[in-house]
Amino acid sequence: MGCQACKREPVFRCYICGSTICQNHIRLLPLCPTHVTRHRLAYRIEEEVRPQDGPLGKWIEELFLRSGEEPLTLTFGRTFRVLDLPRFTAYVKERPVAFLSYAELEDDLLIVAFAVLPEFQHRGIGRSLIDRASQRAVEHSKSRLLVSTSNDNVPALCFYLHHGFRIIEIQRDLLTRKHGQTFSGIMGIQIRDEIQLEKELSEL
Repeated sequence: MGCQACKREPVFRCYICGSTICQNHIRLLPLCPTHVTRHRLAYRIEEEVRPQDGPLGKWIEELFLRSGEEPLTLTFGRTFRVLDLPRFTAYVKERPVAFLSYAELEDDLLIVAFAVLPEFQHRGIGRSLIDRASQRAVEHSKSRLLVSTSNDNVPALCFYLHHGFRIIEIQRDLLTRKHGQTFSGIMGIQIRDEIQLEKELSEL
C-alpha cells in the first residue's frame, strides 16, 4: 500500500480518510474533535529481549528505514544498533504492526527507535507502547524516560508533547554534521537539529 499521492512508501495515515501518505505529502492542519476519530482494534504487546536478525528483524529494519532512520542510530550522544536492543512489539493477530526499542542508562530509560505502520496509526498502539516503556522504567527504578527526534518530525514532536514529554535541549546542526549536509524531511523541512525530550516518571 503506497502513498495516495505518489505511491512511495507511506509513513503516516490521514486522520480523515484513512489514506496512507509519505513524508513529502503529509500536511498539518487544525482539526475539530469530530474529525479526530480513533478506530480501536484488538492488539497485543510482547516483550522481546534477544537480538533479532530473522524475519521480524528484517521487518523492523524496513519499517525504521521507511521512517527515514538508520539501523545504527545516534541519539543523546550514543550510537545503538536497533536490532540488538530489547523492545516491545505490537501485534494485530500474528502481524507485527509497531515496535519500540529502548536502552537502559544509569538513571534513565532511553527510547531509541519507535515506529507504527501507517495503516495502524491513530489506534492507541503508540500510546500503549509508551506506557509499557514507562512501566519498565519505573520497575527498574529509572527517574526519566528520554527520547529524541529530528527538527522536521513535527508529528512525532506533537505526539511526545501530548503524552507528557518536555523539550530539554536542542542539539543544533547535529544531524547536519552527522550526514555532512542538510536534506529535506517531512513536508520539505530541512533536517538539521536533534530535539531531546524527557518525561519525569515521578509525574506518572
